[in-house]
Amino acid sequence: MTAVAAPIIKIPAVWHHESRHVIYSLQPKQHQVFCLTPLYRLPHESYPTHIGCGGAAGGGKSYLSRTVLAGVALAWPGSTGIIFRSTEKEIKQNHVLKFLAEVPSVIGDEVLYKYNGEDMVINWENGSKTYFDTNTSNHHHFFVEGENEIRDIPTTDILIGKMAELPDGYEIARVDLMIRLKRKR
Repeated sequence: MTAVAAPIIKIPAVWHHESRHVIYSLQPKQHQVFCLTPLYRLPHESYPTHIGCGGAAGGGKSYLSRTVLAGVALAWPGSTGIIFRSTEKEIKQNHVLKFLAEVPSVIGDEVLYKYNGEDMVINWENGSKTYFDTNTSNHHHFFVEGENEIRDIPTTDILIGKMAELPDGYEIARVDLMIRLKRKR
């Protein structure tokens, strides 16, 4: 007797709207998590501000992350997404190469994105950007408005002085600083 594996059910989650080309489909457990994101909700529906996924390697968390980032980039023109890994080798093997294989850069005659390998960023044609970052330490960023560009700020260049008084019963977990820039005219 030959054992036959049950088919893996996949649910379309991200697609190119004009052509209806499915870019990412998810397994049921991944789709349950995807349904928690604002991508799946109507504007008036509430959704969690943080979603955490744990488990062993091979459970589909990285695939789900790429799905959400592609969905954000396509649904919200001009948006910025970041996915982190601790080394350049890890980010390239686990995300960049897989993303480039999973998401066509062109559908029909329409260019969806171009990849900048030097900066490890996907520049979507609608103005969105998807960054693949290797700096997983607590660090701060410049954000260049109008260009959706994120740049690291060396921690040696930051000195934070007086902090606001904290509400009773709270302590600082960490400070994240984002300095928004615009080009001089």
